[in-house]
Amino acid sequence: MNEHKLEHPLFLFISVTLILLTANGEYLFDPPYWDAQGGSFLQAAWLIENSFDYLWLFHEKGYMQGGPNVYYLNIVPLLYAVFLIFIKPALVFFILHLLNIFCTAVTCVVFYRIARSVFSSGLSVLFCFACLLNPILSGQTAGINMELYLLLFSALSIYCFHVGKYPLAVILCISAYFFKSSAIILGMAYGVFYLAESVKSLLKKEKPSFPYTLCLPVFIMVILSFVSSDSDRYFSQSNLMEKISRFQEEIVHHFPDQGLILALIIVTAVYYFFKHGLKNSFMNFLLIYTLGCYAAYSNCFWPLPRYTASYIFPAFLCSGFLLAKTFRNQLMAFLLFSSLSIFGMMNQHGKFLPKLHPQISRAGANLERSREYLTDLEANIRTCRFIENNYADAEIGVSRNFYWMLTNPFLGYVTRTVEKAFILSSDYFQSEAFDLKNADTLYLYAPHFIRPPELNDHFQILYVDQSLEGTPVVLFKKSGLTGNG
Repeated sequence: MNEHKLEHPLFLFISVTLILLTANGEYLFDPPYWDAQGGSFLQAAWLIENSFDYLWLFHEKGYMQGGPNVYYLNIVPLLYAVFLIFIKPALVFFILHLLNIFCTAVTCVVFYRIARSVFSSGLSVLFCFACLLNPILSGQTAGINMELYLLLFSALSIYCFHVGKYPLAVILCISAYFFKSSAIILGMAYGVFYLAESVKSLLKKEKPSFPYTLCLPVFIMVILSFVSSDSDRYFSQSNLMEKISRFQEEIVHHFPDQGLILALIIVTAVYYFFKHGLKNSFMNFLLIYTLGCYAAYSNCFWPLPRYTASYIFPAFLCSGFLLAKTFRNQLMAFLLFSSLSIFGMMNQHGKFLPKLHPQISRAGANLERSREYLTDLEANIRTCRFIENNYADAEIGVSRNFYWMLTNPFLGYVTRTVEKAFILSSDYFQSEAFDLKNADTLYLYAPHFIRPPELNDHFQILYVDQSLEGTPVVLFKKSGLTGNG
């Protein structure tokens, strides 16, 4: 088979899909995890129970207040709701896993074609493998969430921009917003790029090379953000130094490879600009978009590692492009992508990443930095089944995520609702309420941003899970020698 046929989009798509199916076959029936449970899936359940009444949903509380209005203008909860009406949850999970793999495979093919405009076929393949092996992107490909829908539509939009199909790029960018509102970053990048290019053309007394329609996505998305109450939901109120400090911690604990990429992009972009000027329009756009992604991440009031899944392909490509242009050969880009591939292979399950704080060592928001969250997911299934089989009628205090799992059978963790489950506050075990509870109450402690109890001889341990390093998940109750019951 000649090289031309090997590079055919369909052949590439089938090849990548088979690789991803092989790598993720054991997870294809896994239920949703962490934020997907209390976000898109609970909103889907609300829509089903309330006859898809979006006017009512608009007035409901949001995620942080424990309400169902999480993603008001998002298509994904609606898609889940329609699936759950007609299909059993286990089959829904299987379909959604396949959709995630489809999104990653198509994105890979799209960025391969963009990479070929600068790199050789071999280096373009290596670039794709470096992206696919990234621990965060690899983890999201194995799970169920909306990051990869955003990634797919953003990738298609960027490709259309790259080949000069600007109206289609605009349409795809706006479409991406309805899969995740952070698509506004891409819309802003188009707007900033257009303004920069217009100023450059004005200074040269030339006509603008790019259409003003590139500014449309950001204007439309800003309006949509106000409609859906997204406009002030995610912004951090911290000062600049606090944001920088937190971002540094994120890099160290969650994605050191992306920290290296970001530093490399900044240094090479400055060097290349002063030596050659940034004459390549697409590279300029890619630079604006990549820097915009990380600026938005650092300004988010609660940034999560999985948010960066949509940054991987453009960020890695931007760094490779800059290296190739700066050194006028592809050797440095080859070394970069090789290093990123090795890092990804070694850290698929976070083996060489720093240990998490004891109080968050089983928090999915942090474990999604790699595929280590999949181990936690399987452990959560075992824990929930143990409780359902042995203590389904008991009063049991749990973290918010375990509450979702135990009280919503459609999420796939239990087959019947644990009726007496209640949610523990972050400092419950240090409160008077804990002291006054009777000895019949059970507690499932999980390091989900909850201060741990001081267990001693007055407590009876019923179940322990130590599937991951750090603080274990413990089911316990008072021994009966203490309390008022």
